[in-house]
Amino acid sequence: MEAKNNPKLLIGLKEGIDKLALKNAIENNENIENMFNYFEVKTCDAYYIPSGCIHAILGDVIIAEIQTPSDITYRLYDWNRIDKNGKGRELHIEDSFNVIENIDSSRLKSQRINKFKNDNLEINQIFSNKYFTAEEYFIKNKFSSQTNSKTFEIFIDIEGDGFIESDIKDNNIKLKAGKTVLIPACMGN
Repeated sequence: MEAKNNPKLLIGLKEGIDKLALKNAIENNENIENMFNYFEVKTCDAYYIPSGCIHAILGDVIIAEIQTPSDITYRLYDWNRIDKNGKGRELHIEDSFNVIENIDSSRLKSQRINKFKNDNLEINQIFSNKYFTAEEYFIKNKFSSQTNSKTFEIFIDIEGDGFIESDIKDNNIKLKAGKTVLIPACMGN
């Protein structure tokens, strides 16, 4: 959503490094920071990071993390950060290695596919899988859409102001940058 001062994403292991090599390095207290892929990011970049892929956000960046439901985060490494009491956060080494997958991260940056474009509206598909589809809308003026009665939609206003209006009385929502709105499948127009 916003990137400043050359932020990066860490995504996956470098080619030729597998999780066994990473585990050995951790067990031997070696520096593992050079074992990962780093990608410079800019505003509007999008990456699809599948489950089991090691990842971290590094730098001055605000992201929208769209994910399948999970209440679990395993911390493999914490960049030697310490709290005010001089202690590091808990790491989950064994749990992490139970779920890490070797994933080719060079193919994870999204390639936008234009689905629609006219003078008022442009819609690009960012990525799609069996669980969800992420799209970006560039809206210049009013446009009309209808929910499909089977799935909800989530809108995140990245930039600018506007409204989401529905046929249901008193159900109009004012948008501004940073606001997120869940639209139930039953909303109709």
